[in-house]
Amino acid sequence: MPENSKDDFIRWIKEGKKTSEAVKSLIEKYQLTELHTLVTIELIEAAYPGIDLSPFRGYIVDSNYPFGNPDDLNDQEFDKRIKELWENPPEPW
Repeated sequence: MPENSKDDFIRWIKEGKKTSEAVKSLIEKYQLTELHTLVTIELIEAAYPGIDLSPFRGYIVDSNYPFGNPDDLNDQEFDKRIKELWENPPEPW
């Protein structure tokens, strides 16, 4: 990944793009043919400091979002889950 890709991603989120739109903008801008799910997770955590993705991490990895089958995880569900985790973090154990 290019060095400023994380900065671009964070800027797009701050400008109001949905998370899925920011992911797709990154893919388009840098002409990526793949994006490892752990990089996607790292980008989300950078854009949403303090977000706890643990309840959703497995879905992202298992679905190979965004390059996987949309029946497994589509953009709308992806954005919905990120928004829910950001606005309503899970209770600590």
